[in-house]
Amino acid sequence: MSKKSGWNEYYHQGQGYDTRGAGVEEKEASPSDPSFWASSDSRLNTAPSAPPASVIDMEDTKNSTSKEALESESDEDYARRLYREDREEMDRQLRNKQYEQYGGGAYNASDVPGGYQAEQYGSGVVPPQGQQQNQPQFKPRAFHKPYFTYLATAVQIFMLVYSFIYNQNLTGSALQTNPLNPMIGPGANALVQLGARFVPCMRNVDGFTTTTPIQCPTPTGGTTICNLETFCGLGGFNGGSPNQWYRFITPIFLHAGIIHFLFNMLFQLTTGRQVENELGWLRYGIIYMASGTFGFIFGGNFAGPAIPSMGASGALFGIIGVLLVEILQNWRLIPSPCWELTKLLLMIIFSFLLGLLPGLDNFSHIGGFLMGLTTGLALNPTYNFSKFHKYANIILRIIAVGISALIFYLLIENFYAGDPNEKCPWCRYLSCLPFTGWCDSKIGNVTTTTSPT
Repeated sequence: MSKKSGWNEYYHQGQGYDTRGAGVEEKEASPSDPSFWASSDSRLNTAPSAPPASVIDMEDTKNSTSKEALESESDEDYARRLYREDREEMDRQLRNKQYEQYGGGAYNASDVPGGYQAEQYGSGVVPPQGQQQNQPQFKPRAFHKPYFTYLATAVQIFMLVYSFIYNQNLTGSALQTNPLNPMIGPGANALVQLGARFVPCMRNVDGFTTTTPIQCPTPTGGTTICNLETFCGLGGFNGGSPNQWYRFITPIFLHAGIIHFLFNMLFQLTTGRQVENELGWLRYGIIYMASGTFGFIFGGNFAGPAIPSMGASGALFGIIGVLLVEILQNWRLIPSPCWELTKLLLMIIFSFLLGLLPGLDNFSHIGGFLMGLTTGLALNPTYNFSKFHKYANIILRIIAVGISALIFYLLIENFYAGDPNEKCPWCRYLSCLPFTGWCDSKIGNVTTTTSPT
C-alpha cells in the first residue's frame, strides 16, 4: 500500500513528517516498516492500532443506523411515512411533468424521497429487507392523468358557447337582458330547451298541463303564448305525458352563463383535477356523474317545480364529499388532521349558506355532497393496517354501494309518486330563505336557478 493511500493521507494530513531517513535513497515505504511512521514529534512515533474510518465507512454507519430506525418504526409511523412520500413524489411528477409509467419522460428512481429505489411501491418507498415481513404492505396511489376532467370541461365549454348561439336564434339576442340574467348568459327558455332540469317537462305537475299557456320568446325580441310541450322542446312528449327523464343528467353539462361557468371551472380544474390524479378517470367519473345526477334528483323532489336548474355544482360537491372521506379514512396518516378537517368543514358550511340566496340551487349542493360521501366510501383507495382493517374496509364499501343504490331508488320513486313537497313542505327552505317571494314558483314566470360552487 502506498503512503498516498486514502487512510494514510487522512492520518498524516496537516502533520510535518518525513518517512525517509536523511541521506537514504528514496523508496516506497510500507506501513510494516517502522520508518514509515517516523516523525519529528516523538509523540507520533507509534503506529495506530487501526486507521480512522473513511468517508465510505461513515456513510455505511449512517445508512445502517437509518435502516435500524426504519425497522423499529411502528406500523402507524410506517404508513404515515409512505402516505407523505407518496404525495411528495406525486407533487414532483406534477411539477416536472415527467412520467415514466404514464406518458414518458425521464424518471430518476434515486429522486424518490426516502433514499430507496421504488421497486415495489411505484411512488413510495421500499422498506429495508426484513421490514416487509413485520409491517403491513401499503399499495400506493399511482398518478393518473385527468382525462375525465378535461373531457367534461370540453363538453361544458361547447355547451356554453352553443347556448349563446341558440339563444340568439330563439330570441334575437345572445344574452338575456330583459330581465337581465345576472350570470351573463341566455334566457330560461333557451336553457330549458337545451336540457336544464325543469320538472313539468319530466312528469305531471299540478298546475301544468300540455296545454298550459306559457310565455315564449320570439326571434324578434317579443313574446308569444306557447304550450308546455313547445316550451320544453327536445322533441316534446310524442303526444303523451311529460317524460323527459334525462333532464337529471343533461344539466350537469349546462351553465346559466359566463359567471356560473367560471365559478364551477375554477374548482373543477384545480381541486377536481387533483382528486382525479389520485382516483383515476373511471372512479372519478363515476363519483362525478353519480353526484351530479343525484343532486338534480334531490332538487327535483323538493325544489319549486317551475324553477329550472343546471350546473356542475352537484358533481363538484360530490368531490368535496370525497375529500371529507379522505380525511376521515386516513386520519392517522395526515399531518394536522384536525386543522385540515376544520378548513374543509368551514368551506362546506359557507357553501351551503351561500346556496340559500335567490337563484342558487342548494338542493344540488346537498344531494351531490351526500352522494359524494357514499360513493367516496365505496371507491376511495385506502391504506390497510391489518387483515381486519382490510376486511372492515371491504364491508364498508359494500354497505356504501347499497346505500347509494337505495337512496337513488327511493328518491326516483318518490319523484314520480306525486308531489314530494306534500310529504316534506319545509324541505324547500333548504334552498331558500322565507323572505318575500324567495321561495315562490309561479306559472308563466319561469326563473333560472344555478348552482355555482
